[in-house]
Amino acid sequence: MTLQPWPTDKWPQGVPCEVSGFEKPLFSILDDSVQDFPNQVYTIFSDNTRTFDEK
Repeated sequence: MTLQPWPTDKWPQGVPCEVSGFEKPLFSILDDSVQDFPNQVYTIFSDNTRTFDEK
């Protein structure tokens, strides 16, 4: 498998290649979302939804 440079030549014009302002790891952001929005849907798969509060 050949490594591709990132971003590729098909990268959308005007979309930044790097995102700043997120100094926390993703798991920490998700943990905060669980605490702040327990009844919010976080995924929809095959017409089924799951909220953060569901086990």
